[in-house]
Amino acid sequence: SKTLPNVKEFCTSWEIISQERDLLTSTLLTLPYVTKVYPSHANFVFFTVTNSKALISYLLSKDMFVVDASKSMPNAIKISVSHPRNNLALINALYDFS
Repeated sequence: SKTLPNVKEFCTSWEIISQERDLLTSTLLTLPYVTKVYPSHANFVFFTVTNSKALISYLLSKDMFVVDASKSMPNAIKISVSHPRNNLALINALYDFS
């Protein structure tokens, strides 16, 4: 049977992604304009806010990559879990917005 190359590397990467996702989730839960954060076991976080258009516009102006998910659910946003440095920049931008 074949095994994945670099299984150890993959597991380490996934551990980092999981930790970063949990950090983003816990940060979102502290923000007054966030109305719901949905549980995730993936490499992204899906959440709703009071005004997604304003937040998305703000984050895009800061060169943050976000996905407008309001067609799926009103005021919904999807953010991908990234490198810790990028996630920290995103967290800072989220705090600055509030």
